[in-house]
Order: sequence, then C-alpha cells, then structure tokens
Amino acid sequence: MSDGKNDLIKKLNSFEADQLLGELKSRPKKVRSSGPFQDVDSATIAKVLKDKQKAIYGVDDRKDLFLVDDQGILNDADCVVSLFQNREVVDNGDGTSTLAVKNFGTEYNLCNNERFREQPTGAFCSGFLVAPDLVATAGHCVNPSNVTNILFVFGFRMVDETTPHTNIDNNEIYRGLKVIDRKEISDGSDWAVVKLERAVANHRITDFRRTGIIQNNQAVHVIGHPCGLPTKFAGGARVRDNTSGEFFVANLDTYGGNSGSPVFNSDTHQVEGILVRGATDFASSNGCDVSLVCPSSGCRGEDCTKTTEFSYLFGQENGPEVILLDTTISSMLPDKDSIKEYVIKGIESGKKLIINLEGPEGQDFDLYVKFGSLAKVDDWDSRGYTSDPNEEVTIDPTEQGDYYITVHAFAGKGNFNLKANTMSSEND
Repeated sequence: MSDGKNDLIKKLNSFEADQLLGELKSRPKKVRSSGPFQDVDSATIAKVLKDKQKAIYGVDDRKDLFLVDDQGILNDADCVVSLFQNREVVDNGDGTSTLAVKNFGTEYNLCNNERFREQPTGAFCSGFLVAPDLVATAGHCVNPSNVTNILFVFGFRMVDETTPHTNIDNNEIYRGLKVIDRKEISDGSDWAVVKLERAVANHRITDFRRTGIIQNNQAVHVIGHPCGLPTKFAGGARVRDNTSGEFFVANLDTYGGNSGSPVFNSDTHQVEGILVRGATDFASSNGCDVSLVCPSSGCRGEDCTKTTEFSYLFGQENGPEVILLDTTISSMLPDKDSIKEYVIKGIESGKKLIINLEGPEGQDFDLYVKFGSLAKVDDWDSRGYTSDPNEEVTIDPTEQGDYYITVHAFAGKGNFNLKANTMSSEND
C-alpha cells in the first residue's frame, strides 16, 4: 500500500463510525462530497467503516442452516416460515410449487464482495408457528385485507453453498385464512397472529414467553429471512434495553425481510420476541451497495415486540402447549419442582403412543401422562419415574382422544427435549 493510501486510511480512522456511515448515506451514487471527505472515494470510506464495525459491533453472524450443527438451533428453525405473495409461488401441477425468486446481488445492486450475493431472494417477511394452525409475525407484514394472498412457506433454505431449495412440496405451503388479531404501532407493539387454511402436520410448535420479561444482557439469537434470503441463523447478540413494556432492543444482525422472525432466548430456546424494526442499512460505494452493520456505539439496535403482547390469545397463563407427533420440543425447567405441561391432540386407538424425555445430564426429571385431562404429580395414568434424566412412557390407547403430558424437575433444573410418536400395535 502506498504512503498516500496509508495516510488516507489513517485520516479516515480518526473519524467515528457513525460519521463515516452518515457520509456514505448522504452521497449520491458515484459523487464525492465536500468537506473533510472531499478527496476520498466511497469505496475507501466503506472499507474503513466495515473494519471499524467489526471492532465495535462484531462480525456479521448470519449463517446458513446447513452450516449449523447445534441441534437446539435446528429445532428452533423448524418452526420458522417465510412469507411470499401468492403470485410469487407457481404451482407446477405435480404436487410441488416453485418460488419465483430473484438474484440477491442484482436485486439490491450489491458490490461483488457482499455476503450471500449469489443467493436467491423472494420472501418479504418471516414468521413462526405458535399453534398447529397459527403463525405469529410482525403486524406490518399482514393485515385482514391481504392475508388470503399470502402463502406461508416452510423449507426455503440453502441445501449447500450453491443450491437453494426453491421447489417446495405443496404440503409445506399454507395459505393465510384470517388475522386472529394484530397491532401495528410504528414505535411500539407490532405483531399479528394469523390462522392458516389448515393445520401444520410436521413442524415444531415453538414455546414462547407468556409472562415476565427477559433480562438485560441475556444472549439471544434470531432465525429468519434477511432481505428475503433463504433461512439464516444469527447469534452472538444480547438484549441491550428492556425498559419498554411492549418491546426490547437487541444488537441482532438483521435486515429487511427479517421482520416477523422469532427472537430466541439462547439459553432456554424459548421465543422472547418478534423482530419488527432495526437500524441495519445499505450504503452506496462507487456505484454499488454494501451492507453496513449499524455501530453499537450510536445506533438504536433492533426492536423486538415481546411475545407477552399477544399471549392473551392462548388461554390460561400456564396452559398446556400443543405438540405434534414426530417433532421435538426443546424447553427449560428453571428450578427444582417446576413443571411444563403439554397436550397431544387426537391420538387414535390401536396405536402405541411413545413419549421420550431427554433431560439435562446429572439431573432428575420425571414424566407424567394422563388421558383427557391435565397430568399431575399425584394424578396420572402413566409415568416415567426413575432417577435418570431420561424417561420413556409407552401407552396403548383404548379410545381416541387427547393425552396430556407433564415434565417435572424432581431434582435439578435445565434444558430438556420432549418427543412423541406412534407406532402400530402390531409392531410389538
């Protein structure tokens, strides 16, 4: 690097990141400004700014799911949907549909070194499954007049570095039926709960906070579709401010299209909020655009509407969560003697029901099951009651109906996984 270039970089490093960002955003494309930056091209400013941001805010933590090996994160991702306009999903007539996507780099006029530049973009928002036929998302993503024109798509993700999954089985595509309720306040609560045309049969219904608040500095992560891209996981973030009653602020790596994404507590894997607005932006650099993570020193962070804003729609405060067969529920019991309650709907007679609990190593968690009503420590039909963290209960249903499950921290606390499936009684 020449001495002149070194001097220029040194000069730029004397400015705050916010000043560099403001200069870039104020420039028309390919035009230099007056003042202290008049002799500096946009590409050089952008390079220095991105280096500064790495030191201030951290690196861009977005990651494709095929690169994620944490099973808890993958379980979280199973509840996430992308929102597409009906016209952007083309039925192939063979039981599948093709997502009408565009090239990310071309659509956003991105510079050649931008991450994910060659991936497809198409989703306009994100959402997550909160009941068999209900999806939560941001209020500004959906309303009663457009809900039936929105398709909720599972599985829009990268298979590997170069292969997007855009040919989707129609069983993974759900049309919006109606908005159960919503709120859209530009600087406050922003959420919607949408009823789908049919129940989702093969994806995890996520656990979300119904009471209380998340603590400042708690580690969180987000899963969704930034800029309409295939599903991305972004961790390495923390809650910065929780003073508002309606939303909290976190330093998440998010972009447009992430609106409606679930924000998870990284310790409990419980959804704490819905990502609704933020400060990440693009800036011009010599005729193309670069993504600029907003510096934590001066920017407001990303607003996440608290799930407690819509929890009133889901019945009693500690009511049982509906779980689906062959899906894994990940949750946490915070204290000794705490419990979590679940229900499996419509189990048929003539099939074995098998329920597996995987508790934290070294702890003693128990499993209680009852037909037709809540299972309790002193009122159950079947139970797994050893001193081990893992339990299994097998039941031969004699009539069709609902089975209620209670997980109990007999001794200890921590994260657990719960899964139920059925098999023919002929397979004894």
